[in-house]
Amino acid sequence: MNEGWFKVHRGWMDNPVFKDDSERLCWLWLIEKAAWHSTSHDIKGQRCDVERGSFFLTLRGVSVRFGWSVNRTRRFLLTLEKENMVEYKTDTGKAQVTICNYDKYQQGRNENDTRTEHQSVHKRKKPLKKEEREGPSYVSGTEMAMAKFREMYLKVQKPNWTSKDETVKKYLAVAVARDGEDVVLTGTQRYTEDCIKETRPAYNPQKFLSQGLYKEWAEKPASPKYEVGFL
Repeated sequence: MNEGWFKVHRGWMDNPVFKDDSERLCWLWLIEKAAWHSTSHDIKGQRCDVERGSFFLTLRGVSVRFGWSVNRTRRFLLTLEKENMVEYKTDTGKAQVTICNYDKYQQGRNENDTRTEHQSVHKRKKPLKKEEREGPSYVSGTEMAMAKFREMYLKVQKPNWTSKDETVKKYLAVAVARDGEDVVLTGTQRYTEDCIKETRPAYNPQKFLSQGLYKEWAEKPASPKYEVGFL
């Protein structure tokens, strides 16, 4: 499972550019996948530089992950580019996405920043704005996994989601620590899609996680639609 965290400002979910929660989740996924330091990527034997805040993807891979058509994925990325949220290039045969203002929002704080900020508070005469008081929110790997798990589970007509989200998140964290995020989410994806196909209710998510029922589904051969899985 990925370690660390990244920052997003409170209120980002209300951005009208997002049509639904799957697009909000995709935006978080793009930020999470962006390189946090300069690196390189091999494309058909050719070394391509990847700057901080950028990464390469395939439209098909994103489409499979979020259950979209390739055209919808392309339109979403172009919309983000139009809104100056990303830069989107396809010069190399794969799409390269760069998160705009990545350094501005993901720059880590140091002791000098904290001291300067603390001193400036005493010089302020006007009350702080809401976003200044609350600051950025932090999105952990567990919260990302929970968002993916919850979205897949609630697509089932009768998900039996009777537990509180925080309770489910605790069971999910234990399952991920034990078996890995890829196994948990791949198994959940295949299980919930089967529930939808067969129009049957799902297990309570707490039972599904605590009893490790996702493992059986993760081991089953994937249909062509889900062959990419959660990488």
